[in-house]
Amino acid sequence: MVGLGQAPSARDHHIKYARLVRRKASSPQARGADSQGYRYSVQLALAGTPYQKQPKNKPGHDVIGPDLGPSTIAIVPREGQARLVPKGLGTAARCA
Repeated sequence: MVGLGQAPSARDHHIKYARLVRRKASSPQARGADSQGYRYSVQLALAGTPYQKQPKNKPGHDVIGPDLGPSTIAIVPREGQARLVPKGLGTAARCA
């Protein structure tokens, strides 16, 4: 959970409105729950435009040459380093 001190420039914006959120706790005896088993929190809506993280990997339009071997995949871009990736890894790990 991000506090106001951790959010980028959250202290620079005014609060537009606050919303009270009621969520069911894991059990009525859960820490912070009321007698009916609910937890309450406040969500703040701030004025201004929301912060957006910059993407780590921007999509490109380069040509690559994949080479499928028995246990690895070789990825060779037109410019840059070639690399070997084990076949058992997920797509996100191969493209990183």
